[in-house]
Amino acid sequence: MDYLYLGIYFTLGVIAGWVIGQWKKNEHKIKMAEQTRKEGYKQGRDEGRADGWSDGWNHALNDMSNWCKNQARKSKK
Repeated sequence: MDYLYLGIYFTLGVIAGWVIGQWKKNEHKIKMAEQTRKEGYKQGRDEGRADGWSDGWNHALNDMSNWCKNQARKSKK
């Protein structure tokens, strides 16, 4: 009878070890995917800046300001 309990405990230990191993492996995959997303975001942001998008907001404001100035000039004429 003792061997039966020993076999049951051994089997439960193997199953619990496998479950914990799968959980840790999945946790590692999630962390790696998160790190990859962060690196991809940073690389895309840097490439966007290299392409001239870093001052896009300032350019948009300047364009709007110039348009307003032109409208004001047209209305004065």
